[in-house]
Amino acid sequence: MNHLIDINAQADTHYVFLFTDIEGSTQRWVRYPAAMGAAMARHDKLLREGVAASGGAVFKTTGDGGCAVFARIEAALTAASWLQTRFGEEDFAAVGGLKCRIGVHCGPAEFRDDDYFGLTLGRTARIMAAGHGGQILVSAAVAGVAVAGAGGVPEPYALQSLGMHRLKDLGQAEEIFQLTGPGLAAEFPPLRTLNARPHNLPEQTSTLIGREGALADLRGLLARHRLVTVLGPGGIGKTRLALQSAAEALENYADGVWLVELAGVSQGEQVAASAAAALNIALSGGGNAAEQFASALRGASMLIILDNCEHLIEAAAALADAVLRRNPGVTILATSRSPLGLPGEQSFALSTLAVPAPDAIAGMTVADAASYAGIELFVARASLVQQGFALAADNAADIAAICQRLDGIALAIELAAARIRMMRPKDLLTRLNDRFRLLTGGARTHLPRQQTLRALIDWSFALLSEQERVAFRRLGVFAGSFDLSAAEAVLAGEGIEAVEVLDLVASLLDKSLVTRLPVAGAAVRYRLLDSTRAYALDALA
Repeated sequence: MNHLIDINAQADTHYVFLFTDIEGSTQRWVRYPAAMGAAMARHDKLLREGVAASGGAVFKTTGDGGCAVFARIEAALTAASWLQTRFGEEDFAAVGGLKCRIGVHCGPAEFRDDDYFGLTLGRTARIMAAGHGGQILVSAAVAGVAVAGAGGVPEPYALQSLGMHRLKDLGQAEEIFQLTGPGLAAEFPPLRTLNARPHNLPEQTSTLIGREGALADLRGLLARHRLVTVLGPGGIGKTRLALQSAAEALENYADGVWLVELAGVSQGEQVAASAAAALNIALSGGGNAAEQFASALRGASMLIILDNCEHLIEAAAALADAVLRRNPGVTILATSRSPLGLPGEQSFALSTLAVPAPDAIAGMTVADAASYAGIELFVARASLVQQGFALAADNAADIAAICQRLDGIALAIELAAARIRMMRPKDLLTRLNDRFRLLTGGARTHLPRQQTLRALIDWSFALLSEQERVAFRRLGVFAGSFDLSAAEAVLAGEGIEAVEVLDLVASLLDKSLVTRLPVAGAAVRYRLLDSTRAYALDALA
């Protein structure tokens, strides 16, 4: 495969990427199952012809599109215009007509295992997804280089500014351009960006890492259920995932997507008022506030995110129930450490980021380490505090061990990565036995409970009943996993009856302090995450 640039370079190399897909392909596969295969084969053939003619290389096809890489911007834009023109000349009447959309972006990427990785590729996909069939969208980075003269726009084409847009990766707004010229349509509907629908989604200063599969799963659940609750222990990334999935679903809701932040709300009676404030709805002083809020949404088509519900679970459930009963066009996405407990609620248990198994760490190579999302997050955050920090042969195993001992919990990994300013990964690893003193200093904008690892678990522990606290402390004695019979042997006695153990373990499981192991076909076993177990042992002592 001709990859145009020295793919064996140690540092990230800058590339130009072209992504394409078919608008409305899912529906067409359902409607024309036989003909779509032939249509997509024709698309793939045209893609390869156009890319190769411009000196590029197709490195991936996706079922309804493809990804290509180029060394020069002019070559990518030439391929894009050729492909869009030829695609418009094809007869796709057998599948009701097909239109492809194309995005072009440039930036650094890493090549390994016959594929490219990095934030540039995700940005290219976002730019493409903002467009419509027949449209070629170009990033500000591409336009800037073209204007600077380092490989320009091919004659007789031009770049037309479409204004500032926030893409669905929740980053800051940037200017998006459209390639115009002979054979290309000029008029399209507004871009599918965050500008297109009302919302109050916050900008994010960091990129979501390692959640591609979870995003796809959550999008599917939101399309089929009106109440979805993202569950998981503190610091795992529930809020960030919910925000990203909401951004990607924005075009499905005519009245927008609205975030109701409950983390700073302390009283249940304030929940409905907080929701009303987020949506600019005025409530009268009397009556049931949740019912008033629900009535104000009559006829709306929107997605409401109830974020951080665990400490106000009854009030959050009451609000969700009132809204869903009165408003068939409203969907609710909740994040919590325990379910709301409403009929029809679809739970989505968010797993920790992928980290290597303990027996896979010794002798780990850079290529092996780079495939784990937890390690990718560590390196990305460490590079922010220590310029030039990178995954290398002399630190890959240490970083892998750090992420494994932190169980892939995103916040814990970020707190650990922040310490790279002071010490090497090897030194950080040796200090993890005192993790609650080591892992402090979260972002000043975070709530106090998100600024240290101990405060994160303190928050969950404080929400337990006294009997649940006793059970939780005692479960800390299990160095590995345990089954119910082992839990009964350890928990029963001194205030806990044997018959109560099942409900106590179930309650701790619901509150994301106990994890069920995904072992198919075997007896069900449970465990405490390493940091949670260390906290339980401290509390027990």
